[in-house]
Amino acid sequence: AALLLAPPRYWWMYLLGVVPAHLHVVASFQLPEVPIVVMLCQVGSNILLAVLAAFALRPLIGAPPQLGNHRNMGAFILLAVLATAVASAVAVWLFLLTGWAADFWHVWRQRVLANVFSIITIPPVIVLAFAGQLVGAHATRRSYLELALITVGVLVVGIPVFGLDSPGPSTLPALLLAPLPFLIWAAVRVGVG
Repeated sequence: AALLLAPPRYWWMYLLGVVPAHLHVVASFQLPEVPIVVMLCQVGSNILLAVLAAFALRPLIGAPPQLGNHRNMGAFILLAVLATAVASAVAVWLFLLTGWAADFWHVWRQRVLANVFSIITIPPVIVLAFAGQLVGAHATRRSYLELALITVGVLVVGIPVFGLDSPGPSTLPALLLAPLPFLIWAAVRVGVG
């Protein structure tokens, strides 16, 4: 999102700022303990992913990016997925070289699925928020209040559904649909963002 919103001459600052945060998160939360060379491969491939996606997207969706129509959003999704596939291939190749991974396709699939979800859900929300289009073109105080109520509803329903029990056979698949009414409410009433 930062690379889509900022001029390319400032990209280096955003990318440099990500490195310590990424290394800290991997060192603190990823198990088993990750060797530093693998951490650097991970952060390098994530930077490659962001740069590839931004270079591919900026000519098609504009700068500042416009995601309010089907053409641009379709281009965003397609190119973000392609950039993820390429960057994940580079990451897995590096993991194989370092001995961190043994099965290219298994690790590649895991990385692609994990990264695709985040790259097609989080940056559009940030881009729309910066464009003032998070709650539609004709935002009112009521729109923002509705957005706040939807957010609270998703959190109130989502925390017990996704946060309390570990996924497994005891987790009822029907519970996963509990946030759906709030998401439909958002899609119908609040707008694209």
